[in-house]
Amino acid sequence: MALAGVGLLARAVGGTDRIERAIESRTTISPESEGTDSPSASRSITVDRPAEELHDLWRDPQQLSKIMGHFATVVSAGEDRLRWTADGPRGHRLSWETYVVQDDPGEVLRWESPPDAPIPNEGSVRFHSASGDRGTVVTLSVSFEPPGGSIGTAVLKQLDVVPETLVATALDRFKSLAENDEIPTLERNPSGRGAGDVL
Repeated sequence: MALAGVGLLARAVGGTDRIERAIESRTTISPESEGTDSPSASRSITVDRPAEELHDLWRDPQQLSKIMGHFATVVSAGEDRLRWTADGPRGHRLSWETYVVQDDPGEVLRWESPPDAPIPNEGSVRFHSASGDRGTVVTLSVSFEPPGGSIGTAVLKQLDVVPETLVATALDRFKSLAENDEIPTLERNPSGRGAGDVL
């Protein structure tokens, strides 16, 4: 299964030559990531809006697509299901679905991809009241399980799927959208994404 997964990723990034380069570069993975098959990241940000309102914003596929626009396009795939489409190198695209596994309005929203997704992944967004009536602390966590162990992790990097960057950028965009009803124009245009897959 791992070899099949790496094969799928090879097609997504444009051929085995990029896989070979990824294998050669796998030693450049940071020490914290070395030895793990599940790159993950978690970060929090304070947003000046009530938790219930923020939960509803995250649940809206159109708004979520704006939030994740630097990474993937998100559309509804049915009740509690979303389809993600990310652009890879050379015009290749990778798509997968996620489904909601926990939804407690104003508290937590968790999702997972099916096991047969090109890159199995899961994520959650949690909401907690900020101290001093300053809004809501929003914590976004994502985790990927690239096929092929460290090779898959290296390929993930070739697709520009860096969990730390993904989480940080998504939260910044979410905060701007929630507080100002817009995404800063300095952000990259979603049509120019050069990212791979996930959450």
